[in-house]
Amino acid sequence: SLLESVLLSVSITHVSVLEKSGNRSGKMMAELKDNINRPLAAILTINTIANTVGAAGVGAQTMVLYGNEWVAIASGILTLSILIFSEIIPKTIGAIYNKSLVTFTALTVRGLMMIAWPFVVLSESMSVFINRGENSRESKASREELLAMAEISEDEGSIDEQEGDIIENLIKLDNIPVEEVMTPRSVVFALNQDETVGEVVEKNSPIAFSRIPVYENNMDHIIGFVNRYTLVNKQAEDQFHIKMVDLMKPIHTVKEKESVSDVLDQFVKRRQQIFMVIDEFGTTTGLISLEDAIETLLGVEIVDEHDRVVDMRELATAKMMEKEQSESPHNR
Repeated sequence: SLLESVLLSVSITHVSVLEKSGNRSGKMMAELKDNINRPLAAILTINTIANTVGAAGVGAQTMVLYGNEWVAIASGILTLSILIFSEIIPKTIGAIYNKSLVTFTALTVRGLMMIAWPFVVLSESMSVFINRGENSRESKASREELLAMAEISEDEGSIDEQEGDIIENLIKLDNIPVEEVMTPRSVVFALNQDETVGEVVEKNSPIAFSRIPVYENNMDHIIGFVNRYTLVNKQAEDQFHIKMVDLMKPIHTVKEKESVSDVLDQFVKRRQQIFMVIDEFGTTTGLISLEDAIETLLGVEIVDEHDRVVDMRELATAKMMEKEQSESPHNR
């Protein structure tokens, strides 16, 4: 019962840590848990044989020494003793001290499997028959379980609050659509392709954004982006006549329903820091930056000395409310 308790209660994560550290018992335990029917068959076989033989022996001896009338009493005492000393106490110890008993359990169970090998083979054959037609393997740990593990580790002090938040955000990242974290179109700062360096600097100095989308005719035709430092360099070189279309670089677009996780992968692969966001009809709905994706992962706003507004989504909401109030009949 002690071995069974340790085998079932020790977490796969702890076993994995032992295995990766080169611990021999960790590797053995990983093999046992990977095909848990075999060690369980060995443990239960030996346990059942021991209890059965013990009960039969005690019953026979009681009958010889004290007669039939004492057999029932002896059976009751034996059953209670087995329950306490062979089940409750060993399983409690195994559940509490499972980590420190990994080595002992792994070595002992391997020995029991050799002793009870015929029963192990029989159990494995029965398992194959029962699982026949079942092709998919059950996931070792679901997203919900990983989230729960992160919360438990945070509560126990194994990781701090910030680390716990990052783990939780990372797991949730795949379920967060771009539209929830992007800068809305209404507050996206963009430049016309025909504007010159001189015009841009005169109207927008100092330029607050490091990368600025460039459009043709309107915001639904974004054709690239320009770098703020490129504009500053051209200004320093007195090249005020150069148009944005001659300075811009290509810009990638993503769908607003794509997950932040997928977009973060694209940022890394494309080595870019801003993407335009479009809806299912190809209409521009906003802009997402690498900073937005990282902020979602970290759960905090990243603000530098050039940021005039901390949260662009809040700015968009405020502008929308101002517009609605100005269009209200009470203000006419």
